[in-house]
Amino acid sequence: MQTIKARISKRTVDALECPATGEARLWDTELRGFLVRARAGGRKVYAVKLRVDGRQKLHTIGAHGSPWTPDDARKRAVEVLRAGAAGEDANAAKAARKADISVSDLIVRYLEEGPLRKPEKRASSWNADRGCLNNHVKPLIGSKMLRQVEPLDIGRMIKAIEAGDTAKVTRTKPRGVAKVTGGEGIANRTLAVTKAAFEFAKAVGLIKVNPCDDYRVKPSNIIERYLTAEEAARVEKVMAALEASGELSPAHACILRLLFLTGARKTEIVALRWSEIDLARGVLTLPPKRTKAGGQNRERRITLSAAAIEIIQAIEPTKSPFLFPAARGKGATTNVQDAWEIIRVRAELPTYAVDDDPLAKSEHVRMHDLRHSYASFVVNNGGSLYAVSKALGHASMQTTTRYAHLEQAAVKAAAELVATALGKPQPEPAQ
Repeated sequence: MQTIKARISKRTVDALECPATGEARLWDTELRGFLVRARAGGRKVYAVKLRVDGRQKLHTIGAHGSPWTPDDARKRAVEVLRAGAAGEDANAAKAARKADISVSDLIVRYLEEGPLRKPEKRASSWNADRGCLNNHVKPLIGSKMLRQVEPLDIGRMIKAIEAGDTAKVTRTKPRGVAKVTGGEGIANRTLAVTKAAFEFAKAVGLIKVNPCDDYRVKPSNIIERYLTAEEAARVEKVMAALEASGELSPAHACILRLLFLTGARKTEIVALRWSEIDLARGVLTLPPKRTKAGGQNRERRITLSAAAIEIIQAIEPTKSPFLFPAARGKGATTNVQDAWEIIRVRAELPTYAVDDDPLAKSEHVRMHDLRHSYASFVVNNGGSLYAVSKALGHASMQTTTRYAHLEQAAVKAAAELVATALGKPQPEPAQ
């Protein structure tokens, strides 16, 4: 290898000849470590040799020509040497920049590797995450390089989703459409998912700081609606009439009745298998993958009342493993939500305001409110919050505390009964 020493300038670099093989090096006589490498292919490259953490390293600045002139390369060499003196590795920083990926690439990797890192998280939750990331995050910041994302970018993204900038309607089938909506609720959910994705990037060493840390995910407004005894009776009357007229399938009617009688989640009853039913013991036993508590690798046991057992006993088994098989195909039945909407309208169930705020938007009574209604009936008839927690399959009692006000009302009513038995007058009802 040929070695030359001279002040690096345009004249000396142009005069430096590229060897037939190997390389020749021109070392600068003013700035120690600064050099030009002339290679056999005719390419001349500026570089700087420095010591980082006791080890000598050669950092490439760039090829001679546009944009690197001798003066610009000398300035860059000074920066690299100063950084090296401070213990910073310019080569490592350069490699990190090359390894940087886009937010869209992160989304792909997170959705592929995330389920392996969190096997307890249900597939339905990952599908919801996929929707938030692909429908909202990708269009807004997907093209940004991961290390370039700043907290301000996250703030702008949230505002855009709230304003409905990512809302759209796409055609899925010849006559089907899929709607992507915006709003505060979707923005809040997307923030939570984005925060988790960037936390994953941090855990695998792609970034050092999560740009979402400056923003807090707002607690969701838990909407609780309990059917009164009169409303429950009205729903049953409407279901019986619709079933008799053929407007409601027996399978959908049985599903809705079991939801009310067990407090189970819709997916737990709709996809119920014969193998999960033990009528002799009066219990349904769901494997971990079929329940929210599955993350703790626990089975979910649902106790059946006599009325629930009677409903199941009346169902004729088929070749399908499902209690409620689909009319076509091998899966479980579908369109239960459509059936509920018809029942809700016919039963004239009123809308209600979120958080009892008359200025807030109104909500219809949902199928999921049958689960809340089950809890309210248990508590109002003397059942404890512990019993509700067990019946609903809550992973912790903290989730069940949302029904605490019902228990307090039941306790107060019991106290008034005791007072009456002792001859104490009860307070007049408020007008």
